[in-house]
Amino acid sequence: MGKSMILLHPEIKLYKGKGGFGQAVEKFHFEYDPNSKDDPDFRDAGLELKCAPLKLEADNSMVPKERLVLNMIDYFSEGLATYDTSSFMKKNKKLLLMFHLARKGQNTVEDIFKVIRTWSIPEEDSKIFEDDWNKIHSKILAGKAEDISESDTFYLGACTKAKDSSSRRRQPYSSELAKPRAYSIKIQYLNYIILDAYLNHPEDCNGLFLSHKWLAKFKTGDGSKIVKSLSDYHDGETFENLIKRKFIPYYGMSVGSIANLLDIAFTDSDKALAAHVCYAILNVKKGSTVRGETGIAEFDKAGVIMKTIRLEENGTLKESMSFPAINYKKIVSEKWENSDWYNIVNSKFFFIVLRKRLGMGNPDVILENSFFWSMPRQDVEVAERFWEDTKEKIRDGVYNDFWRLGDHHLFHVRPHGRDSRDVVKTPQGTYEIKRCCWFNAEYVLKIINQQKDK
Repeated sequence: MGKSMILLHPEIKLYKGKGGFGQAVEKFHFEYDPNSKDDPDFRDAGLELKCAPLKLEADNSMVPKERLVLNMIDYFSEGLATYDTSSFMKKNKKLLLMFHLARKGQNTVEDIFKVIRTWSIPEEDSKIFEDDWNKIHSKILAGKAEDISESDTFYLGACTKAKDSSSRRRQPYSSELAKPRAYSIKIQYLNYIILDAYLNHPEDCNGLFLSHKWLAKFKTGDGSKIVKSLSDYHDGETFENLIKRKFIPYYGMSVGSIANLLDIAFTDSDKALAAHVCYAILNVKKGSTVRGETGIAEFDKAGVIMKTIRLEENGTLKESMSFPAINYKKIVSEKWENSDWYNIVNSKFFFIVLRKRLGMGNPDVILENSFFWSMPRQDVEVAERFWEDTKEKIRDGVYNDFWRLGDHHLFHVRPHGRDSRDVVKTPQGTYEIKRCCWFNAEYVLKIINQQKDK
């Protein structure tokens, strides 16, 4: 703890590459020969070793650099398994996690270990992990392994893992080849593993610095959790079903009526009323949040993006859906699967649909629907082409020829700053008005309409 591999073991050769650092730790530190067996690395202890990099934020706080990749998914053997007999549970029931601080230009063996701890799935999260595995498993059984997406699930992902983007492997119940995938713990959930160590297991940390914004969120305690106990679930109910059950009784009611029913104080001009109502329906107390978070524990552990949509009286939608401003300097050096836009379109969304009533004010908006949504594979492919086009034009200094709303390509780029003076620096050293990526209004409306019969 607080040391690097090169300091502990000067005989280690400078490590180059990505996948072998954990193996180097096994061999040089634990004197254990790495292997590819299905059992945990330390079989007698039932421990699987995983090394995970941290990165420094602008305020010098430390956060996970990437998702935690676990074992490869064998579509054939996993298709025959149950959750309890799955390779995921057999291999990863208990993890020895070693978080090391990665720095630019520094070899991995020079990284200082900041957190070393054992971890098993907490009881409060066990239901969602099992639901996630079942979601992946159901696609394998349906012969749809090619349609598996990280956005299908909450905490346990199935990330692509191959030497190149063209790699494919066979799957049962279908002749279509699918991308190789591995189980993974999502990056947002890793934040909570680290926070838990910092707050509840300080002996597992050395020199770990976390943002006060991250720490403030824990002041609400259980108040930010939707599921206070596993007994909150009905028999056979998934987390998604539980959320739907909570919202259904209020469909067709105005948010003002719901607010009165749930004893929420508000004024006629309360623009945040719909948000207050949604938190009350879920019985959560919104605490301090980091940018991009909801303040709902289960949503934030999964990186769920929550969006409220207001339809016109006739069911049309005027407004497109915006996302954070494009970082012009960052995007030109990004790769698709590590890009901000990739993370957005591969996130799970929770949409809350409201409908205006003619001549009525904000409290009279009707709660019409709510649902989780993941972007279909074919739309993600469009999103990738959109991102590549945007990146190329920013790299070439062309800021007036992005995809437009009128092109009807699902997505577009347009300004989203406070005014024409709200500018940021470009890779060319010039300044450009802030722009962001948008989901076209017609695309969002299509998503909503597809959910009506579900």
